[in-house]
Amino acid sequence: MLWKCRWRGDCNDESESWRTSRDHLHSADIQTGVIYPFCDHLPMIRKRGTWFCTSCFKKSKEAHVKAIQDYALLFDVKVKNRDLRKFLHLDSSTTMKKILKSMDIKPTPNYKFSSLPNPAS
Repeated sequence: MLWKCRWRGDCNDESESWRTSRDHLHSADIQTGVIYPFCDHLPMIRKRGTWFCTSCFKKSKEAHVKAIQDYALLFDVKVKNRDLRKFLHLDSSTTMKKILKSMDIKPTPNYKFSSLPNPAS
């Protein structure tokens, strides 16, 4: 589901280079934001600790988990708060810290990066 939801190109073309290597992806080709898992709407809006879908008006407290896994697959398991906030469309660094803490993702000893779990393993 990662590629189909995040890729801006034709997802049905099996010959596309994006299917074979993430090195050929450009950030402009990736749709950022939190995807609602039930209606596939992108992006969701975060308000008061909950993600809201602007398409079906449902809400989820855990919708960010898949987006963070997508980030780790697409880019890197080492991430800066700022980069992940940009990917999830969040303004608050405190909110991002709370989300990472809720997923038991701790910052590295120098506090410059957090190490995400590797979804490929």
